[in-house]
Order: sequence, then structure tokens, then C-alpha cells
Amino acid sequence: MKVMHKLLVSLFALGVSVVAPAGLALADDDDGDEGAVAVANDPNAIADDDPSAVVIFRDRLAPYGTWSVHPTYGTIWVPSSHLVGGEFSPYVTAGHWELTADGDWLWASDYEWGYVPFHYGRWVWIEDVGWSWIPGRQYAPSWVVWRTGEDGYIGWAPAPPEYYWVDGFALAYWTNPIVAYAFCPTTHVFHHDVHTYVIHDRDGVATAAKKTRPYHPAKPTKSAPNHGTPRSGHGPSVDEAHIAKGDLPKSVGVHNIKAM
Repeated sequence: MKVMHKLLVSLFALGVSVVAPAGLALADDDDGDEGAVAVANDPNAIADDDPSAVVIFRDRLAPYGTWSVHPTYGTIWVPSSHLVGGEFSPYVTAGHWELTADGDWLWASDYEWGYVPFHYGRWVWIEDVGWSWIPGRQYAPSWVVWRTGEDGYIGWAPAPPEYYWVDGFALAYWTNPIVAYAFCPTTHVFHHDVHTYVIHDRDGVATAAKKTRPYHPAKPTKSAPNHGTPRSGHGPSVDEAHIAKGDLPKSVGVHNIKAM
């Protein structure tokens, strides 16, 4: 598989100096994905680590990539480079952001198979392998963590995995894998070709990283139980992301019926 070329990104603001996928900033955030992941609030939803996750999606994704067992990350699926190209990045390549009626950040993928790995499971960057998908069973509009700020930038990254699969069993990670953030100006985050506005040069990425911080949804308090209560998406509201009204989508995002 042709793996995307790598860019050494030194980000003193994030405290890391690591090899990252081109145009992305890797950060070992202690925040993990607490409260930042867009998760469906259905108490009756099947558990994310239900064993069916490694079975139900296997045949659906097999024509578009390769299933294998990695010594660190367990059962993974890697999309074919012939289909996605050498510069593929989840939640960046071949798709765009939409907002649902509930204010959830919904990733609308252009790939025929995109209804699975952008709404279930987690993506992880594996050196010498590339972007790899770890199965999960719970649906979400997108499994993403965010960075927001007041200076015109927004960043997002695939939410790091919380477990890996070994012989059909989910084993918990004890450390937070490093996540790779994509940054772009807030004025273009809802552009249909958002990948063309993702910042790639080292100085631009460093600037965007310094001007943003990990997003955490507000939590209700006893004195104001309804104030700041997170929506079902748990991503930033347009106000929290400091997105101007004129830069919002012109239509409401609709969940992919296949994914649902």
C-alpha cells in the first residue's frame, strides 16, 4: 500500500515533535475524547464494543480494503490506496461537514463505503501502515474530537480508539493514542471541498494549533441545570466554534440511511 508522505511537524504549543501525516498536526492530548465525540444519545443503543462489530462490517468493507491483525492495534481495516489515494485522511478526504437539525456535526462522505467507518469505530494512524480503522458498533454523526478558538481557526481529528480487538474480544487501551488534527479557517469549514482549505504548511499548522484549544462541552450545574447542557452531537455549537452566520451551511444535514 502506498502510504501518504509524512511531514515532520514541530508544534511547541502542543508540546510534541513527531512524524505526522502530511498537513496534519499530531497531539498527545490528555483530554482523550471525553465529551468531545459526537455520540447518539440513545440509552438502548448497542454497546460500542459489542463483539458483533468485528463481524457485521467485515463483508461490507472487504471489497474496498484489507482486513488484518496488527500486533498493537488488533483487528484493523485499511482502505485500498487505489480507491483513496496516497494522501487519504479520514474526515478530510472526499467528504464535507454538515449540520443536522439538532446541531450535530455530520460527516457526509463521498465514498460508497463511507457510511460505515465515518459513523462507527475509530481511525488511528499507524506508522508504515497508514490510516487504519478499528471496528465499533455504536453509531455517531462523526467520531471526532475538536479544537476551537476565537482567532478564525478550527481543528478536528479522528477520535482516538478506546479499545482494540483480539480474537473477537475488546481490550481497553491504557494510554491515549496520539491524534492527528486537521486545521482550516472557520470561514471554510463547511465548504463542500473542505480538504482544499485544510492548512498544510508547517508555519500555518503551528499558528492554528497555538490559536485553538481542545473543546469540551459545557456541563450543567445544580444552580443552572439546563445551562450549557450538551446536545446529542457533543461537538461545538457554531457560537462556541466562532463561526459567522454567513459561513453556515445553506441546508440541513441528513443522516445517511445506510448508516442508520
